[in-house]
Amino acid sequence: MPIAFELGLFRVDKVRRLLVRLDQTGSAQPIAVGERALDILLMLIEHAGQVVSKTCLLRSVWSGATVEDSNLSVQVSNLRRAVDPDAPAPNLIKTVHGRGYLLAVPVREVDAAPTRTAIVRPGKTTIAVLPFRTINGNSEQDDFVDGLTEDITSALSSMRSLSVVARHTAYAYKARAIDIQQVGRELSVRYVLEGGVRQAGTRTRVTTHLVDVASGTQIWSEHFDGVLRDDFDLQDRISSEIVRALELRLLQAEMARVQSGPAKEDTAYELFLQTYGFFHELNESSFDRRCSCSARRSWSTPPMLHPTVLQPGVAGFWSTTEEAMMLTSVDVA
Repeated sequence: MPIAFELGLFRVDKVRRLLVRLDQTGSAQPIAVGERALDILLMLIEHAGQVVSKTCLLRSVWSGATVEDSNLSVQVSNLRRAVDPDAPAPNLIKTVHGRGYLLAVPVREVDAAPTRTAIVRPGKTTIAVLPFRTINGNSEQDDFVDGLTEDITSALSSMRSLSVVARHTAYAYKARAIDIQQVGRELSVRYVLEGGVRQAGTRTRVTTHLVDVASGTQIWSEHFDGVLRDDFDLQDRISSEIVRALELRLLQAEMARVQSGPAKEDTAYELFLQTYGFFHELNESSFDRRCSCSARRSWSTPPMLHPTVLQPGVAGFWSTTEEAMMLTSVDVA
């Protein structure tokens, strides 16, 4: 039985339940669609070249439950917007008035081997924030959970040293059983953040886990508690706490990675990471230790000259370090 299909510029993996857009090189960009929208697409693929009635789609996708036709229309509209956001008229799924829907592109069965992703971000720390999940299955929490994920993604995206996978791309993995390392490879990121929300009465607990994709190890975990009186207030406070804690942990993880890695031609950001850990113990001995390695180049070229890969606070760090070196009469030449 085929488990993957190509529809023009799109590929659907039936097992992994993943819809991606392909470019000319075969690289893939995941597309965020809901579970029912994906089920509708798979049903249309199964009957490619045929008109599938609304009754048939409702019965199959909603498992015989009694729902209004408008539910189907909403899901089809969501699917069209996801695959053809700028199209003046639907290109992938056509409406056959009075009959149903028709998949309007040829379908080709293909191997489900993973495609290369098109997300490449050299010189920055890369991270994906997966959609947080509701641990106790309370659907009333969905808005709070989605808002929390969006706030964390937005806050991390504002940091110039980070490259964060777009929210709509990460959303493609919502409510799916996933392998974190596989997700990380598909999105070409170094770290993945996942989390869950649990409520008991008005008390809310948010648990987060940061995973190193290369090793598959969990390098940070924390929980954040609050009382739910106002969704937005609690969402803002917890997302801010998570981002502050995560920023420090990412810096520590990156410093450890760069300092323990093999010698190579480093980017300005990596040179900064190599020297940053020695700032607080700055003396002639520790400075000489760093000057014996490739990181010495970062002292002759201030990191502030590389604004595209560094956080705004680095310039302040460099100025403070220069003052400290002058006070201790350390020769940096």
